[in-house]
Amino acid sequence: MNTLPPNKNIDSNIPVSGSLFDEMKNKLQKVNTTNILISMGYKSTKNGFRTLEKFLTSDDICDWLKSGHYDFHYNSKEFIENLCALIEFDHSLYKTEINHCTKIKNEYEKIRNCYIFVNTNFHRTTQPIFSLALMEGHRRLILAKQELMFKTNNQIFNNVSNLIKKHYRETSGEIPMWGKIDNYLYHHFDGKQYAFDSNGRLLDTTTGINESRATLSIK
Repeated sequence: MNTLPPNKNIDSNIPVSGSLFDEMKNKLQKVNTTNILISMGYKSTKNGFRTLEKFLTSDDICDWLKSGHYDFHYNSKEFIENLCALIEFDHSLYKTEINHCTKIKNEYEKIRNCYIFVNTNFHRTTQPIFSLALMEGHRRLILAKQELMFKTNNQIFNNVSNLIKKHYRETSGEIPMWGKIDNYLYHHFDGKQYAFDSNGRLLDTTTGINESRATLSIK
Protein backbone atom coordinates (compact mmCIF):
# COMPACT_ATOMS: atom_id res chain seq x y z
CA MET A 1 0.00 0.00 0.00
CA ASN A 2 1.30 3.48 -0.84
CA THR A 3 1.76 5.53 2.30
CA LEU A 4 3.38 8.91 2.81
CA PRO A 5 7.19 8.71 3.01
CA PRO A 6 8.96 9.68 6.30
CA ASN A 7 9.46 12.55 6.78
CA LYS A 8 29.95 57.52 -9.45
CA ASN A 9 27.27 56.35 -7.19
CA ILE A 10 24.49 54.10 -8.31
CA ASP A 11 21.30 56.03 -9.13
CA SER A 12 19.08 56.18 -6.04
CA ASN A 13 16.06 55.36 -8.23
CA ILE A 14 17.29 51.79 -8.79
CA PRO A 15 14.69 49.48 -7.23
CA VAL A 16 16.10 47.49 -4.32
CA SER A 17 14.12 44.91 -2.38
CA GLY A 18 14.67 43.29 1.00
CA SER A 19 16.00 44.81 4.23
CA LEU A 20 19.55 43.60 3.55
CA PHE A 21 19.55 45.26 0.14
CA ASP A 22 18.11 48.44 1.66
CA GLU A 23 20.89 48.57 4.21
CA MET A 24 23.55 47.95 1.58
CA LYS A 25 22.12 50.67 -0.64
CA ASN A 26 22.19 53.12 2.26
CA LYS A 27 25.82 52.23 2.89
CA LEU A 28 26.72 52.71 -0.77
CA GLN A 29 25.12 56.16 -0.81
CA LYS A 30 27.54 57.25 1.90
CA VAL A 31 30.75 56.12 0.21
CA ASN A 32 32.64 56.87 -2.98
CA THR A 33 31.75 53.78 -5.01
CA THR A 34 34.48 54.51 -7.55
CA ASN A 35 37.09 54.17 -4.81
CA ILE A 36 35.33 51.05 -3.50
CA LEU A 37 35.45 49.38 -6.92
CA ILE A 38 39.11 50.32 -7.37
CA SER A 39 39.83 48.82 -3.93
CA MET A 40 38.03 45.67 -5.09
CA GLY A 41 40.64 45.40 -7.83
CA TYR A 42 38.62 46.54 -10.84
CA LYS A 43 41.00 47.94 -13.43
CA SER A 44 37.95 49.07 -15.34
CA THR A 45 35.48 50.84 -13.05
CA LYS A 46 33.02 50.70 -15.96
CA ASN A 47 33.00 46.93 -15.60
CA GLY A 48 32.69 47.25 -11.82
CA PHE A 49 29.75 49.65 -12.05
CA ARG A 50 28.04 47.34 -14.53
CA THR A 51 28.28 44.48 -12.04
CA LEU A 52 27.21 46.69 -9.14
CA GLU A 53 24.13 47.83 -11.02
CA LYS A 54 23.18 44.26 -11.90
CA PHE A 55 23.61 43.32 -8.26
CA LEU A 56 21.38 46.13 -6.98
CA THR A 57 18.68 45.49 -9.58
CA SER A 58 18.37 41.83 -8.65
CA ASP A 59 15.18 40.86 -6.85
CA ASP A 60 17.11 40.03 -3.70
CA ILE A 61 20.37 38.49 -2.51
CA CYS A 62 19.20 35.00 -3.45
CA ASP A 63 18.32 36.15 -6.95
CA TRP A 64 21.80 37.64 -7.33
CA LEU A 65 23.58 34.52 -6.14
CA LYS A 66 21.37 32.34 -8.34
CA SER A 67 22.24 34.44 -11.40
CA GLY A 68 25.73 32.95 -11.56
CA HIS A 69 27.06 36.34 -12.67
CA TYR A 70 30.77 36.47 -13.49
CA ASP A 71 32.56 39.57 -14.74
CA PHE A 72 36.01 37.98 -15.22
CA HIS A 73 37.04 39.37 -11.84
CA TYR A 74 34.47 38.08 -9.35
CA ASN A 75 31.65 35.59 -9.40
CA SER A 76 28.37 36.62 -7.74
CA LYS A 77 29.28 35.28 -4.28
CA GLU A 78 32.81 36.73 -4.31
CA PHE A 79 31.48 40.11 -5.40
CA ILE A 80 29.04 40.49 -2.53
CA GLU A 81 31.58 39.24 0.03
CA ASN A 82 34.25 41.71 -1.08
CA LEU A 83 31.78 44.57 -1.43
CA CYS A 84 30.40 44.02 2.07
CA ALA A 85 33.89 43.92 3.54
CA LEU A 86 34.88 47.24 1.95
CA ILE A 87 31.74 49.13 2.93
CA GLU A 88 32.13 47.72 6.46
CA PHE A 89 28.83 45.90 6.31
CA ASP A 90 28.07 43.56 9.20
CA HIS A 91 29.80 40.30 8.26
CA SER A 92 27.25 38.17 10.10
CA LEU A 93 24.32 39.69 8.22
CA TYR A 94 25.43 38.79 4.72
CA LYS A 95 26.85 35.44 5.83
CA THR A 96 23.45 34.59 7.32
CA GLU A 97 21.75 35.70 4.12
CA ILE A 98 24.11 33.66 1.95
CA ASN A 99 23.45 30.58 4.08
CA HIS A 100 19.72 31.21 3.81
CA CYS A 101 19.98 31.50 0.03
CA THR A 102 22.00 28.28 -0.12
CA LYS A 103 19.23 26.48 1.75
CA ILE A 104 16.65 27.85 -0.69
CA LYS A 105 18.75 26.79 -3.67
CA ASN A 106 19.18 23.27 -2.27
CA GLU A 107 15.47 23.00 -1.52
CA TYR A 108 14.60 24.14 -5.02
CA GLU A 109 16.96 21.59 -6.53
CA LYS A 110 15.31 18.91 -4.41
CA ILE A 111 11.77 19.63 -5.64
CA ARG A 112 12.46 20.82 -9.19
CA ASN A 113 11.49 17.49 -10.81
CA CYS A 114 8.26 16.98 -8.90
CA TYR A 115 5.14 16.92 -11.06
CA ILE A 116 1.77 15.25 -11.51
CA PHE A 117 1.00 13.10 -14.54
CA VAL A 118 -2.62 13.16 -15.66
CA ASN A 119 -3.48 9.59 -16.65
CA THR A 120 -6.16 8.90 -19.26
CA ASN A 121 -4.90 5.46 -20.31
CA PHE A 122 -4.45 6.97 -23.76
CA HIS A 123 -3.70 4.68 -26.71
CA ARG A 124 -2.67 6.30 -29.95
CA THR A 125 -4.64 5.46 -33.09
CA THR A 126 -4.62 8.00 -35.90
CA GLN A 127 -3.47 11.06 -33.96
CA PRO A 128 -0.46 12.82 -35.57
CA ILE A 129 2.59 12.72 -33.30
CA PHE A 130 3.11 16.45 -33.95
CA SER A 131 -0.33 17.24 -32.50
CA LEU A 132 0.26 14.97 -29.54
CA ALA A 133 3.60 16.63 -28.78
CA LEU A 134 1.94 20.05 -28.83
CA MET A 135 -0.68 18.84 -26.36
CA GLU A 136 1.79 17.05 -24.08
CA GLY A 137 1.75 19.86 -21.53
CA HIS A 138 -1.90 19.16 -20.75
CA ARG A 139 -0.87 15.87 -19.14
CA ARG A 140 1.55 17.36 -16.63
CA LEU A 141 0.72 19.56 -13.67
CA ILE A 142 3.42 21.50 -11.87
CA LEU A 143 2.86 22.63 -8.30
CA ALA A 144 3.95 26.14 -7.39
CA LYS A 145 7.32 26.12 -5.63
CA GLN A 146 5.80 27.49 -2.45
CA GLU A 147 3.54 24.44 -2.34
CA LEU A 148 6.60 22.18 -2.10
CA MET A 149 9.56 24.02 -0.63
CA PHE A 150 10.17 23.57 3.10
CA LYS A 151 6.92 21.66 3.44
CA THR A 152 6.38 18.44 5.35
CA ASN A 153 5.38 15.38 3.36
CA ASN A 154 1.86 15.60 4.74
CA GLN A 155 1.59 19.24 3.62
CA ILE A 156 2.91 18.37 0.16
CA PHE A 157 0.50 15.49 -0.31
CA ASN A 158 -2.36 17.68 0.85
CA ASN A 159 -1.36 20.32 -1.72
CA VAL A 160 -1.14 17.63 -4.41
CA SER A 161 -4.61 16.42 -3.48
CA ASN A 162 -6.06 19.94 -3.65
CA LEU A 163 -4.48 20.61 -7.05
CA ILE A 164 -5.84 17.33 -8.42
CA LYS A 165 -9.37 18.08 -7.24
CA LYS A 166 -9.17 21.58 -8.70
CA HIS A 167 -7.83 20.30 -12.03
CA TYR A 168 -10.47 17.57 -12.35
CA ARG A 169 -13.24 20.05 -11.55
CA GLU A 170 -12.00 22.69 -14.00
CA THR A 171 -11.52 20.19 -16.85
CA SER A 172 -14.77 18.34 -16.14
CA GLY A 173 -12.70 15.17 -16.02
CA GLU A 174 -11.39 15.29 -19.60
CA ILE A 175 -8.41 16.85 -21.34
CA PRO A 176 -8.22 17.72 -25.05
CA MET A 177 -7.06 14.91 -27.32
CA TRP A 178 -5.98 12.67 -24.43
CA GLY A 179 -9.50 11.84 -23.27
CA LYS A 180 -11.20 11.16 -19.95
CA ILE A 181 -9.09 11.30 -16.81
CA ASP A 182 -8.76 8.03 -14.90
CA ASN A 183 -6.36 9.07 -12.16
CA TYR A 184 -3.19 11.01 -11.40
CA LEU A 185 0.41 10.00 -10.73
CA TYR A 186 2.47 12.26 -8.50
CA HIS A 187 6.30 12.14 -8.80
CA HIS A 188 7.74 12.93 -5.38
CA PHE A 189 11.28 14.14 -4.71
CA ASP A 190 12.14 10.81 -3.09
CA GLY A 191 12.02 9.23 -6.57
CA LYS A 192 8.77 7.38 -5.88
CA GLN A 193 5.42 7.75 -7.62
CA TYR A 194 2.10 8.00 -5.79
CA ALA A 195 -1.28 7.48 -7.44
CA PHE A 196 -4.34 9.58 -6.62
CA ASP A 197 -7.92 9.22 -7.81
CA SER A 198 -9.89 12.11 -9.29
CA ASN A 199 -11.14 13.04 -5.82
CA GLY A 200 -7.57 13.60 -4.63
CA ARG A 201 -7.44 10.41 -2.56
CA LEU A 202 -4.19 8.44 -2.36
CA LEU A 203 -4.56 5.03 -4.01
CA ASP A 204 -3.11 1.76 -2.78
CA THR A 205 -1.09 1.06 -5.92
CA THR A 206 0.30 2.56 -9.12
CA THR A 207 -0.22 -0.69 -11.01
CA GLY A 208 -1.84 -0.16 -14.40
CA ILE A 209 -0.79 3.47 -14.73
CA ASN A 210 1.50 3.66 -17.73
CA GLU A 211 3.13 7.03 -18.22
CA SER A 212 4.22 7.97 -21.73
CA ARG A 213 5.47 11.13 -23.38
CA ALA A 214 4.91 12.45 -26.89
CA THR A 215 8.02 14.20 -28.18
CA LEU A 216 9.44 15.53 -31.42
CA SER A 217 13.08 15.39 -32.40
CA ILE A 218 15.08 16.90 -35.22
CA LYS A 219 17.41 14.48 -36.98
